Parts: sequence; C-alpha cells; structure tokens
Amino acid sequence: MGHLAHSLLNFRGLTLVLLIAVLAAAGACVFPAPGETVGPDAGAPNAVPVILSATPPELSFPGPLTLDPTAPVSVVLEIFDADVEDDLSLRFFRDYSAEEPTPALGFGDIDAPDDPSLEDEPTRRVQSFSTAGWCNGLPPSDTSLHRLQAVVSDRGFLSEGEPLFQAVPDGAQTSSRAWLISCQTP
Repeated sequence: MGHLAHSLLNFRGLTLVLLIAVLAAAGACVFPAPGETVGPDAGAPNAVPVILSATPPELSFPGPLTLDPTAPVSVVLEIFDADVEDDLSLRFFRDYSAEEPTPALGFGDIDAPDDPSLEDEPTRRVQSFSTAGWCNGLPPSDTSLHRLQAVVSDRGFLSEGEPLFQAVPDGAQTSSRAWLISCQTP
C-alpha cells in the first residue's frame, strides 16, 4: 500500500471518529422539548378544544337549519379537549364579524370531568344547549340565511378586549364551528 493510500485511510478513520463524537455529543439535542404546559392543562401541551359534531342529525353542521323562534329545541355538541382539567366555555354568535361585532346570543360553561381515571386520556365532552335566543332580534319577515357560529375556549371569555365579545385571556385556545340558519315562524 502506498504512502498516499495509507494517509487517506488514516484521514477517513479520523473523520469517522470525529463524526461519531459530534453526533454523540449532539444526541441529547436531536429531539425537541415537549410543548409548554400552561395553566390548568393536565400535563399536556396547551391543546385546542374542538367542536366535533352537533346532534340530532337535523341540527348537524353546516346546515342550513330552519328554526322556529317560538319553539326552541336542544342541540347536543360533542367537544374534544386533550387537556382533561380544562373547564370550557362556549358562546354562540349570529352574523359576527370584526367590522360589526355582535354580542353572544347564548352561552354555556362545560366543567372538566370529575373522573380521575381520565387524566391521562383525551376527553370528549357532550353538552346540550337550547336554540332559544338564536333568532332574537330578527324581525319575523327576515327569513334569509344567517351564519350562526359556536366558539369554544379553554380559558373562558373576557368582558373586555379584542376581538370584541370574543376576547380570551393570553394563552387561551379557541376554535369554532358554524351553521347557516334561517328563522321562520310557521
């Protein structure tokens, strides 16, 4: 074996040893740190609560729904939140926009489950709400379609702040689902 070949083998061996040493030293930094735990989240990253479904089937998303303002019905929402200790808040808004914010037409609070066996598992919560109030303020002659939005928060809603009527504390997670509704008295 010539002098040049012997030098290259030694150089490759040294390079391989250095590469292994660098990778071993950096090995502890290869995996990202887990997400930050905020407030009452049960050791899970601050997960977003999600409205999964609405029942009965005639009230499922996205509609359109025809509601009789004189005969409210119950809608059951199924909400998923991986943070089992979170108490959730829900608000309903009709035709909400940042340019013309409207106050909530209805609201509800959904307490964290009391079952300690659920602490390490994501939860699905089921809550019933009345459609009473969803047509409030509309004249009887208005049978046009309106956007009704359900917004869920894992930290509650603030009485002040932006967006108006939908403000939440720092660190709060929210999501929403919407229906198209018309209000018609038979």
